[in-house]
Amino acid sequence: MYYREGDKKTWEPSRLYTKLELAEEFLLDVLGKGAVPVKEIYKEGASCYLEFPERTLDRAKKALGVVSKKDGKTWFWELP
Repeated sequence: MYYREGDKKTWEPSRLYTKLELAEEFLLDVLGKGAVPVKEIYKEGASCYLEFPERTLDRAKKALGVVSKKDGKTWFWELP
């Protein structure tokens, strides 16, 4: 479990969050403005301070009901 200061809208101070919960919040932030290429999501997730593995992001995607769409050769994720 991971600790985060209460500086964001849904974060409570003094609460432990699982890596999956943090990955869900990460996806909500990343996808908040629209569809994003999956490769970009994986790259950004791996380079952030928690270094989310692709599998964790995939689990967060499923939990949030994120939609996958293909445009040409590129896959995108977007919020439902």
